[in-house]
Amino acid sequence: MTPHGRRGLSAWAVVLLAVAASAVAFLRLDPLARDTVWAEDGRYFLGGALDGAGALEPYQGYLQFVPRVLAGLITSLVPIDGWAIALTVASSLVAGAVAAAVLVVTRSLPFACGTRIALAALTVLTPGVATEVLGNVANAHWLLLWLAPWLLLFRPRSWAGSATAAALALVATLTEIQIVVFAPLLLVHARERRHWPIIGATVLGLGAQFATTLLAPRAIAGGGRPGILSIALGYALHVGGSAWHAPGEDLIRLVAERGWWVALLPLVPFAIAVAVLVVRSRSTRWLALALATASVMLFSAGFELNAGPDLDYAALPANVLAEAHALRYGVVPAMLLLAVLLIAADRGLAFARRGADAGGTGPRARRTAARLVAGAGFAIVVVGVLTAVATSVGATDSLRKSAGPSWSASLVSARAACADGAASVDVQTAPDKPEWRIALDCALLISPRS
Repeated sequence: MTPHGRRGLSAWAVVLLAVAASAVAFLRLDPLARDTVWAEDGRYFLGGALDGAGALEPYQGYLQFVPRVLAGLITSLVPIDGWAIALTVASSLVAGAVAAAVLVVTRSLPFACGTRIALAALTVLTPGVATEVLGNVANAHWLLLWLAPWLLLFRPRSWAGSATAAALALVATLTEIQIVVFAPLLLVHARERRHWPIIGATVLGLGAQFATTLLAPRAIAGGGRPGILSIALGYALHVGGSAWHAPGEDLIRLVAERGWWVALLPLVPFAIAVAVLVVRSRSTRWLALALATASVMLFSAGFELNAGPDLDYAALPANVLAEAHALRYGVVPAMLLLAVLLIAADRGLAFARRGADAGGTGPRARRTAARLVAGAGFAIVVVGVLTAVATSVGATDSLRKSAGPSWSASLVSARAACADGAASVDVQTAPDKPEWRIALDCALLISPRS
C-alpha cells in the first residue's frame, strides 16, 4: 500500500481538527455527565493518585498509563471541586488528540483527504462512543486502541516523525494491552529503518503489559461462561448498535421484541464492504480483512473476559434481554467496521474517477455505467454514515454518567459530614453502587486549596 502523491494537510488543519474533535467529545456529554466522576476514575485513578500510585501501577492485571498520568496531574493541579469537570476535559482532549493523530498517520495509506478526515472524525462521532467511552479517562484506552492500526502502518518521512510516532506507540501500548491484536501490522513496513523505532516502542510497551499480567494477574469473574453462540449474538447486538445508533439499548429492545434477525441487518453493509474490497481492491484488501478480523477478536475477548450468565444471550428470555445494557466492548469493533465501509467508499470513488477500464478500452456506455454505480455507492455510504451520526449526536447520550451523582453535590454532603466531626468520607461516584466510591480525607475537603 503506497500513499497518493497528494499534498498533505497543513499543521493548522490538524490542530483545527484536534480542537473541533475535543469540543465535539465534550459537547456529546450533558451537563450532569460532565460533573460526574466515573467508576475507576474515582476509586482507582484519583484515589490511587492520592495514595501515591505511580504511572505504571497495575490495575486489573494491566497497565493504564494515560489514566494514571492524567489523574495524577488533576489531583496535583486542580482544586477538588473541579476534579469531575477536569476528568471530562482531559478525556475530551485525549479524544481530540487521537482524532488528529489518525488524520496524520493515515497519510501513509492510499486514501483521499476526505476519507482520512472521515476516519479521524469516527473517533468522536461514532454513534455508540459517547455511551461510556467519552467523558472519562478510565476508557481512554479504547480510543488508543482505535488509533493503533493506523499508527502501526504509519511510514514516517523523517526521523523526527519516527521518534514522535514511537513515543505515541509506547504511550498507547502502556495503556492498552489489546493493541497486541494489531501487532502483525508492524511487519508491513518492517524493512524500513524509520519504522524500526515504532516497532521497538510497540514491543517494549506490550512486553511491559504482559509482564504486568504475569506478575499481577487479572481476577476473572466466576460463574457460567457464555458459549460461542452468545458471543456471536452479542457481537451482532452491540457492534451493530454502536455503529449505527446510540443509545444501543434501542436496538436491544427491538431485538427482544422482533427477534435476533433484526440485529443482523446492521452488519450487512459491512459484510458487503469487506467482500467488495477483498475481490476488487488489491491495495486495501488485506487492511480490510485485518480490520474486520480485529473487530471480531476484540469484541470476543472483551466479552469473554467480562461476561457472566447475564450476558448468555442465547439462553436469555426476551423480557430479560430487553433490560440489557449496551456494552462498551462493541464501540471500537464498530469503529473498525465503519472504517472498512469508508475505505470501500473511497476505493469506489477512485474507481469512478478513473473509469472501469484504466486502459480506455471497452464500450463507453459500460464505463460510464460503472462510474455511476461506484459514485452512487459512495453517496449511499456517505449519506448512511452521516444519517447515523446525526441521529445519535443530536442528543447527548452518555447513558452511564448521565444518571449522576453530581460530584459538586456529593462534595457538599461530604463537607457537611466533615463538619459533624468525621475524619474521612466516602464520596459516591457513578454508577451509583456501593463499590464505586472514593475515600477522601476531610483535611483535603476543607483545606483552603480545595
